[in-house]
Amino acid sequence: MAEIVGIVLGLAPLLVQISSGIDKLRDIRQNVKEAHNEVDFLLSELKFMVCLMQSVDDVTYRDDQAHAHCQRSCSRAHQSLERLITRILERPQMGGTSVSKLWIFRHLKEDLVALQREIDSAKINLSLLLQSVQVRHLCLQSPSSEGTESPSSGSSTQTAALGSTNESLELGPELTESAAPLSNQAIDVANTHRAIKRQKLKYRQDCLSRSCCCQCHHSERASGRFWALDYSLMGIFQTCNVEECNAAKYGANLRLALTRLGIHRSVVIKVHFLSRMGSFSPSFSLQTDCTVPYTSPGFEVIWRCQNGMIEYEDARKRLTDLYQSDPSFRYHVNPAGKSYIEELARWPWGGRATRWQFGLLQLLMGDLGMIQGSMHPRFLTRCAKWIGEGPHLDLLETLIHLDFDAGEVEAQAWPQPCSPNWISEGSTPDPFFVEYISLLCKDNQGFAGMTPLHDAVLFGSSESVKKWIQCSKRDEKNFLGQTSLHLAIYKPEHLSALIDSGHYVDAIDNYGITPLMYAAAADEEEALYILINAHADFTIEDSRYNRTFFGYAVARRNWCLIYNLLLVIKQSVEKEVAESWVRAAIVNAQLAVPDFLFDSPISLRHLLALCEDVNFTYNGRDVRNNCLLHDIRTVCELEALVDNGFTIINHVNSLGQHGLINSVKHRDVAWTVRLLELGADVNLEDNQHRTAMGHALRGLNTSDFNRKQSEMEVVKILLAAGANVLVRDGCRCPCSPAGCLTVTTNKGCSDHFGWAFHFPIWSMEWLILVHEHRGVEVAREVVLSLIREATHEDLEMTHVCCELELDESPIRFIFTSKKSRHDAEEILEEEQEFEVILNGEMDQINEEDYNSLLNYWFTLIRNSIRKASRRAAATKKEKLQRKQGHDIDYKNDCFVFTMDVDIDRNPNPVTSVKSSVCEYVMWMEHEYHHGKTSQLETFTREAWYSKRISLLCTFLSIIEIDIQGFLADWVRRGQPLWIDGREDPIDPEPYMSHFRASSCNQ
Repeated sequence: MAEIVGIVLGLAPLLVQISSGIDKLRDIRQNVKEAHNEVDFLLSELKFMVCLMQSVDDVTYRDDQAHAHCQRSCSRAHQSLERLITRILERPQMGGTSVSKLWIFRHLKEDLVALQREIDSAKINLSLLLQSVQVRHLCLQSPSSEGTESPSSGSSTQTAALGSTNESLELGPELTESAAPLSNQAIDVANTHRAIKRQKLKYRQDCLSRSCCCQCHHSERASGRFWALDYSLMGIFQTCNVEECNAAKYGANLRLALTRLGIHRSVVIKVHFLSRMGSFSPSFSLQTDCTVPYTSPGFEVIWRCQNGMIEYEDARKRLTDLYQSDPSFRYHVNPAGKSYIEELARWPWGGRATRWQFGLLQLLMGDLGMIQGSMHPRFLTRCAKWIGEGPHLDLLETLIHLDFDAGEVEAQAWPQPCSPNWISEGSTPDPFFVEYISLLCKDNQGFAGMTPLHDAVLFGSSESVKKWIQCSKRDEKNFLGQTSLHLAIYKPEHLSALIDSGHYVDAIDNYGITPLMYAAAADEEEALYILINAHADFTIEDSRYNRTFFGYAVARRNWCLIYNLLLVIKQSVEKEVAESWVRAAIVNAQLAVPDFLFDSPISLRHLLALCEDVNFTYNGRDVRNNCLLHDIRTVCELEALVDNGFTIINHVNSLGQHGLINSVKHRDVAWTVRLLELGADVNLEDNQHRTAMGHALRGLNTSDFNRKQSEMEVVKILLAAGANVLVRDGCRCPCSPAGCLTVTTNKGCSDHFGWAFHFPIWSMEWLILVHEHRGVEVAREVVLSLIREATHEDLEMTHVCCELELDESPIRFIFTSKKSRHDAEEILEEEQEFEVILNGEMDQINEEDYNSLLNYWFTLIRNSIRKASRRAAATKKEKLQRKQGHDIDYKNDCFVFTMDVDIDRNPNPVTSVKSSVCEYVMWMEHEYHHGKTSQLETFTREAWYSKRISLLCTFLSIIEIDIQGFLADWVRRGQPLWIDGREDPIDPEPYMSHFRASSCNQ
């Protein structure tokens, strides 16, 4: 309704308001005599605009849409004028010198430029409307044959002339889209364009005032905390790679903050050489900015709110008080040149804090009317970098609601689209910034290199797109290198028209991404098939990650699109080609996106059903010759493989590992059982002589209760399946001259940290299991191996083991290293005397029975605990006295986060021993009360528990450690006990009561 009233009233209200603004500006001119040139120029521009407004307002015929567009342009100019006047009237009192008065206008340069831009836009639109009306009358008075021609014939040249005016897009073909006729005298706009043959309007944007991503506009930056240097010099020595580029600026900007000297100013020195249209001119400027320290009150409030140190309402009140108490608050920047608004939008705070972030932006830009920093091109680029990390679209919509005006953009600093570096590439909306650009261009035609055809594709109808196709160059690009065809992916109804007109179907953007890749990533199936039918190239790879369109579909998890595409491919190409596509989809599903089943109706079973033979191999990321059994993750996926004819159950990859080892690593009981039923070899050794049992035992060093429980179930299953427990490698270390046992719980990655004490509590449970499943002789051989290793440690001999545990460890790149053969030979020679002692001690106990060997092993463990305790007592613990948490260093002008990190290389092992025993007790009690053992017959169940509690009590008595008091505290800290598969937690107190009663009876 407001728009209708505005059209009826015409431009008269705006004329009054702008005239009033001119009077105010004239008064300012009289008060500030030194700024005559700036004000005189603005006054002359405004007067001319008023004349045009009066002429338009006097026209008897009024085109609603065109007139409304001009009215909006004039309204924006009026808003900029009022903003400038308000800013000047609210200026801080700086004395009466001529220098201070002239400084006012230098400081408001951004507002002056914004006002001039809005005036220019309004003048162009008003002039075009007047010309359109005049030609309309001319056509009506002198009809010709041109007036009856089709709009699509013979008008491309004239329309292009008018269409090159970016600000007046709505005066082009869009005028004909009104649903109802405007009047009986209305004629087709295309006829009007043909009548203006001698009055072509050409508007060529200067590259100095718009976004340009060519080579000669590329700049570099070097900076520190209190200085910054931006320079663009290399463009002088190379040819520009963009044909439309018509101007360049070479030079440097140097910014020096003086806050460290107690001066709240920054000096900005600019030296530039302007090159355009055959001219080359130098320019120099020196200015200062109102600069405050990084830790000034305003920035401190924002930092405290971001880190949850103060509540949102408190932060809002503090900022409001600072604004009211300091007239220069709105102009503050930190030594890096960032304003409060820029600091707020630097990155998303996350969670609830992001809502606070938006609220503070509303306060500064909306309630307080601050714009410092938001006019700089870097601000929009910084906001765009939220993509993949936070709600970048919500941020832009909020800024637009706060009257943010995006005039320019830093094309070279714009974030990359569709990046795997995002938190979630698959779920981030608008991966190619198309919706982002649409929001910016909706009321800002021509922004960032957008042509009228780009805008028509985004906002116009099919008729509008067809008309702009006729009068536009092919494959024109915006600042991201996107052609109209890239944008039309989201509007498939425009694709065919663009392709039929000769637009290049394989055009690439700045990152080598084609429209086909856009369609695959955006999940636009209709657009994808249109491009495929237009013979788009399947094999093109982008210039960043060497992805094809298929890779983008996988990265974005568009599995329905992939599945439907495979169905089409199987019907359209040869069998071998179709099979390669299906296999690529299956492998990518397994390797590239591990959780691809999440929120998708397409499962691995769907893809396997399209495959002719699922018994194929492929190379993974770090491993070669994998089959699908190496990369599946659930027993359901295993069943899908078997149902589709998978047979290579014992296939090994380049590590020598087969599918059973994969299931053991996932601690999946059902999966392991099913593989054994299918014939998996339980004793197959990998390249390091480890069997599935060896991999299973390595997982017992975890502190996670549920993982430990699953590991123990897998170990029991493998033992029941006949797993060999005496597998050895080819190691020559004195700790095991016949080769180290690879089926052991002793070794883990923690051993390679010199200050870690390894307590082998789970080795005791492993001995019990070996004794139960393999008999006393095998158990005796295992305990002898443990004794030899413990004696080796007691003699402080050097290991020359092959360090198997590092082969697949995430830290293998830190702890590199296997000793060379030469180093091992030297160590063995130097420690030959110790080896003789070791062999002698082993000969003495070699004939002992199993129980005696157990007690001897327990004694060695006790000795190692005592030795580690003495070493810990003799070592002084170094502790840095620092405040933990967020802090402010006013002296060095920075915000810091500190935390206490005490690295004790010789910790007292007693606490670690007690914790390990408590973990074992908790597992034992849970297994007895609720685990698989609880389902056994009473006699068998009691025998199972009695054997373990008896051995544990013997062990604790030998090492002389009491855990009763510690156990109560440990259980209290860990309550309640959550078990996988149970909805409610378990109260561990009954477990502890049973353990205390049982241990007292021993």
